[in-house]
Amino acid sequence: HHSQMETPNDVKITKCYIGTDETGTLAKGNGWEGIAINGNRHVIGGPDPEDANLISGNHLSQISVTGEQNVWSNTIIQGNFLGTDRTGQTTLSLYCPSFGIGLGNSRDGVVSENLISGVCDWGIVISDSSENNLIENNMIGNYKCKIINPYTLLFDSKVTYVTQNII
Repeated sequence: HHSQMETPNDVKITKCYIGTDETGTLAKGNGWEGIAINGNRHVIGGPDPEDANLISGNHLSQISVTGEQNVWSNTIIQGNFLGTDRTGQTTLSLYCPSFGIGLGNSRDGVVSENLISGVCDWGIVISDSSENNLIENNMIGNYKCKIINPYTLLFDSKVTYVTQNII
């Protein structure tokens, strides 16, 4: 249920159910991240709705792109359902993760058109030496899914562009 990668570059993760059963309606989760990845030029999800990943039920976070000493660049996280069931209408969790998406030491990335729900602290966290990331058109919580803590975005980075998010 956990995808942690010490990765090369150019990995594409699409059409996966991570932290759920095969129907996308039952949380199975784990005590870690749904996806923990480093490297450059990754795509998690995509612009086509068929490329969406369902990542729910995990303890620390749903997606984490980070590295301790390296700066990772050009990762796209787009169109995913995080912390919900496959319909996006119901929060699906075993735990209360700290955040939905975390970028640490990331530059020139895009976080776009994701539905993020059921987190305890922040929907999206940008930290460490991150810079020049675009965060746009995400929905954090929705009318049927809840976000427990009102602190939905946390930025401790340089030049992060945030536009048209629904919180």
